[in-house]
Amino acid sequence: MMEGLLLSGVLFLTGLLFLLNGRFVRRNIIFSVFVPESETDNGAIASVKGQYRKQILMLAIAVALLFIVIYLFASHSAALLSFVVLLHVLIIGAIIIYKSAHDHLKAVKLSEEWMKDIKVVKATDTRLMTESTPLPNVLYVMQ
Repeated sequence: MMEGLLLSGVLFLTGLLFLLNGRFVRRNIIFSVFVPESETDNGAIASVKGQYRKQILMLAIAVALLFIVIYLFASHSAALLSFVVLLHVLIIGAIIIYKSAHDHLKAVKLSEEWMKDIKVVKATDTRLMTESTPLPNVLYVMQ
């Protein structure tokens, strides 16, 4: 029983790790969408963040509870197999939720025209186009 609770806790904490996604990037990049400094306090951003947090918490709790139920009623090997499967389901579900938040925030950005007064410059790094291959000739041919 303790093993089931421990593995369930691992699933729950893994789900909670997805709440940290937006914390390790610049202030004006939220869910991989550039947000101008003037719009970072917009209410739409707060609602997208809140919805993301709620969905991730619900996913983590649901996966942890589902694993507890499976662990109680299935054999030991089936429960461990379900742990691996549920871990993958948790990761894929969190990625889908993140993508949904990205799409929603991008749609808000386009509909409210946050970038209308901002000039965006796109640059291409062409240094690698003129350099010769860094690989030896044998490895270059094998490539």
